[in-house]
Amino acid sequence: MLSRLKYRALVSAFAGVFIFARLVAAQGSADFARALPLHRFPASRLSQTDARGFYHLATAVGDDYFDGRDSIARVNRHMQAARQAGVKYLRCASSWNGIEKTQGQYNWTFWDGLVRAARNNGIELIPYVAYTPEWAARDSHDFWKQPPRDPDLYAEFLCRIAARYRGAIRSWELWNEPDNKDYWLGTSEEYAKLVMRAAVRIRDANPDAVLVLGGMAYGPGPFLQTLLTAYSADRYVDVVALHAYPEPWGGERAEIPFQEWIPAVREMIERDRSGADLWVNETGYPDYRFKPAQASVYGGDVFYRYEHTRTYQAMMLLKFFLMGLASDASLGGTVGHIKRTAGANFLRAFTRSVPLPFSYSTENTSRSSTARNGTKDANNQTDRNVEVER
Repeated sequence: MLSRLKYRALVSAFAGVFIFARLVAAQGSADFARALPLHRFPASRLSQTDARGFYHLATAVGDDYFDGRDSIARVNRHMQAARQAGVKYLRCASSWNGIEKTQGQYNWTFWDGLVRAARNNGIELIPYVAYTPEWAARDSHDFWKQPPRDPDLYAEFLCRIAARYRGAIRSWELWNEPDNKDYWLGTSEEYAKLVMRAAVRIRDANPDAVLVLGGMAYGPGPFLQTLLTAYSADRYVDVVALHAYPEPWGGERAEIPFQEWIPAVREMIERDRSGADLWVNETGYPDYRFKPAQASVYGGDVFYRYEHTRTYQAMMLLKFFLMGLASDASLGGTVGHIKRTAGANFLRAFTRSVPLPFSYSTENTSRSSTARNGTKDANNQTDRNVEVER
């Protein structure tokens, strides 16, 4: 077991650590096959590595703020705590359903406040934009995770939000986990069309925007393979993103995303010659159990008492970080997102002796405890973990 001092040092060093995999060798953009010009995120290793090969890994935490119902006071507490922890980036949702509940009527109040709070605390937002309003869906059942009936509706919203926050937000991630039926009920073809339309319209509003493919939950699975091989969707974006939740949610060994997924996706992107970066922009390990011997509602055997504790959570995130760095010679580190269970407990652990007026709510084991229409998902109530103080 770690001593309290060593544990605090560990979580301080790796709170919010996130891993980005760089997908391509340092080639000129003229060597790439692109539908849109290729832009690099300023904090990427491609841009930041010095002549000796050193790179400063930025840190980030995340909170979705679905539908903008959180108070700005709560957001400010989060921002202040993140700033004190040395966090430079926040991955969050910009909810289409929350902003444009009625077609053509926009409520920017919460997101204007979020952007202002981030700027005041020196934190850069790296949002994803997702979830369909009922008016844009094909029907009312699970409307928020349906593809819009017309992809141009989403594209026009992206154009509008990119124009509004030009100069304040530089990157836009197009949806969240589109290969996961919990968040996208459409096909890979429908998602490819969405990406192509939205990418063009974002660049109409902000020619310098960095475009991120929605983070994939299942790595180099059939969904992503189709996107990159059949539709060359990576030629429309600057970044392909993966999410890595081995063991508790995905059931994979902890090494799999780093030893197998990253090289496989890199190969697909290089084959398509798009020049896109690869980010692992969500990863995490919970400090709770769904059952005494089961990590989550999805499974995951638990054998040892030390598993799924705060101490081992810190160790696992350190392991993720090191495996990411070791997974490939062209892997880089930059901004990203640590799931709320990890981010909250890191912040709470290393600030315990100097309490801060903030903590995130714990993540549901199913990772979808709140429906995007603003109501509780009854199917997930049995999975819900106790929330920490807000």
